[in-house]
Amino acid sequence: PNNRSILQQRLCWSRFVREKGSLRNFHCHLRMSLDSFNKLLSYIRPGLTDEDERAAGRGGPIIPELRLYATLRYLAGGSYLDVHYFCGISQSNFYTSVWRVIHLINRCSSLHISFPQTSSECAVSAEGFWSISSGDAIVNCVSVIDGLLVQIITPSKKEAKNVRSFFSGHYQTYGMNIQGACDHLCRFTFLGVAGPGVMSDRDAIEQFEFKECIENLPDTYCMVGDCAYRPSEHLVPIFGGASTMQLANDKFNFYASQCRVRIEMAFGLMK
Repeated sequence: PNNRSILQQRLCWSRFVREKGSLRNFHCHLRMSLDSFNKLLSYIRPGLTDEDERAAGRGGPIIPELRLYATLRYLAGGSYLDVHYFCGISQSNFYTSVWRVIHLINRCSSLHISFPQTSSECAVSAEGFWSISSGDAIVNCVSVIDGLLVQIITPSKKEAKNVRSFFSGHYQTYGMNIQGACDHLCRFTFLGVAGPGVMSDRDAIEQFEFKECIENLPDTYCMVGDCAYRPSEHLVPIFGGASTMQLANDKFNFYASQCRVRIEMAFGLMK
């Protein structure tokens, strides 16, 4: 015989926020504060308010707060077994909520990745990097750039004509070259798949129209990258190799790296 339906007891969100919202545990669970949670919810709430008429027979509607919490907790590393049990929603509804929230976030125009291009946008971005630069040394950096190898399953010959090109000798694995740029708060201003793993960062940046965005930056503004990139009018790499032995170059690397480390942090947060 079929198992009898069990009435789900939903998590009481108001009581949960009252007891846990001000604690550090809330930030640890979701990787964001309660204020950030509420701001994100305001962007996607309209897409989470419609409910199935049969919801009353399953323990009541799943409120938007609960759908977003379940999704963020799952993405932050929580097991679906623990999350759906804690929230009081079925396993099928859990996955429905997760993908519904993810699609809404991806389609939210307020969260779109945007690279600074106008003088006013560049001024705001440069001020952010200036605020983290010791001795006010870096005053005109609008973004920082770097590459990341994302590991993939070895593609078949049907999927890729040159399978070997996806193998990175440096990392000894198959992967894709990802190019990313971010602001001083580790928010991505650009993110794109450049090519197979064998491709260097110097060649990878040539694959995008993004390079034109860099070269079209207003006068005096620039981006900072590592020594793998080719220097240009608006893309400034740090010094590498023997050139770092010169005192002036070493000093420049010190101050530039205070900004450049933000893209390393952004990739770490993303992974």
